[in-house]
Amino acid sequence: MAEIVLLPTRSVTDFHYFIVGFREDSELLTLTREDDLYTADALSPGRPLLLAIPFVETIPNRGVSYVDADGALRQYAIVESGKDGTIFLMEEAFDSAA
Repeated sequence: MAEIVLLPTRSVTDFHYFIVGFREDSELLTLTREDDLYTADALSPGRPLLLAIPFVETIPNRGVSYVDADGALRQYAIVESGKDGTIFLMEEAFDSAA
């Protein structure tokens, strides 16, 4: 289990923290957006959010999404580096859960 703090540099709206699943089609692995674990109408620089993330597999199992100041939906998988354990966000276009 890892704890991370999300601290946006600008206010964002429609924040979601969700389970990431996957679907295998022959040799292609597709990440899917599954159930929400937490939602918030907005996040702001003055209000950090602490998340406890289970890292069990090499495939990402958690993600976040939000709407930025320009109205664009941004989606990220929360990823742990296999080299040094660094946690980072990887922009991702998730498929809907099947």
